[in-house]
Amino acid sequence: MSDSPASRLKELLSYLNLTPSEFASANNIPKSSISMYLSGKRLMKADRVGELAIKYRINAAWLMGMDVPMKEQTYYTNSRQRKPHRNYLITRI
Repeated sequence: MSDSPASRLKELLSYLNLTPSEFASANNIPKSSISMYLSGKRLMKADRVGELAIKYRINAAWLMGMDVPMKEQTYYTNSRQRKPHRNYLITRI
């Protein structure tokens, strides 16, 4: 079962111990947009979800409400290399 993006954003704010106003300021997002995201009247665009996922090291799919872990997972392709491969749903181009 998945949750709404609004409930996931509320959970993220709680996890970060930030108010909506502090979160808006820290991420250069208008307070009115945060209010609409939290009320469920508006959804975040994919690029904004991706930016937040990268900044806070969370899974973008989780923030969109999908039933996946909140924190991103790091996979190692070769135990000798130990170079992490980050699993992002949305990447920058």
